[in-house]
Amino acid sequence: MTSTRAPVEVLFGKAPGAVRGIEGDFAMLDAAGHGHAARIWTCAETAVVLGVSRDVAAEVNEDECVKRGAVVLRRASGGGTVVIGRGTLQYAFALRHEDGLATRRKKSEAPMEPPSIDAVKRRCSLLVRDALVAAGSTASVESDVSGDLHVGARKVAGVSLRRRRDATMLHGTLLVDADLEMIAALLRHPAREPAWRQGRSHLAFLANLGPFDTDAFLHCLQRAVGAP
Repeated sequence: MTSTRAPVEVLFGKAPGAVRGIEGDFAMLDAAGHGHAARIWTCAETAVVLGVSRDVAAEVNEDECVKRGAVVLRRASGGGTVVIGRGTLQYAFALRHEDGLATRRKKSEAPMEPPSIDAVKRRCSLLVRDALVAAGSTASVESDVSGDLHVGARKVAGVSLRRRRDATMLHGTLLVDADLEMIAALLRHPAREPAWRQGRSHLAFLANLGPFDTDAFLHCLQRAVGAP
C-alpha cells in the first residue's frame, strides 16, 4: 500500500527537475516489495527542500529565495531542510524489510520487526562511504549517529527517511561542488540540529566533497544492495 501524501509539494516557484527527482525516490520506495534498489539524480534548478514537519518561516529565508530565484519544496519524508541544485548529488536507497511486518513464521509467533532506523542509517552510510572510495573520492568520510556524513568537522551530506510497512527509503544530498555561500543565504539556522553541529553557522559547518566518478558511485551502490 502506498501513502496518500504526495511525495513532494511545491510551496513556491517551479522546479520540474527537483520535483521529478524526489518523485523518483518515492516511486522506488513504492516498488521496493520487489527487492532492494538504489539510485542517484541531479537537477539544474536551485531548490530549498524542507522535511515533512519543518516550518518554512523558521528554516527558510524566503526573501532571499525570491531574490535568487530559488524554489521552495516540501518532501514527504523526515529530516531537515536542504538546498539542492548545481553542485549537489542526490542519492536514495529503498530497502525491503526482509520478512515484512505482516510475516509470521508460525501463527504463535509475533511478526518480524523491520530494522531500526539507526540500523538503516548505519548501513546506508557504510554503503555510501565505500561507494565514494570506489568512485575515486579522496575525502575521508565518516558518519554521525544522526545519519549526517562529514569530513573532519564539516558536514558533506544529510539524510532523511520514509518508512512503509514493507520497506524503508533513505535519501540524501551530497555536497560535491555546491555554492555554500548561497546555501547559507537561503537557509536560516535550523530549529533542530545534531549535537555535533555545536551551533555553528552554515558556512562554518558545511563543506564540499570534491569531484568523483558518479557512474562508478551508482554502480557500487546498486551492486551493494543487489539491485538489478
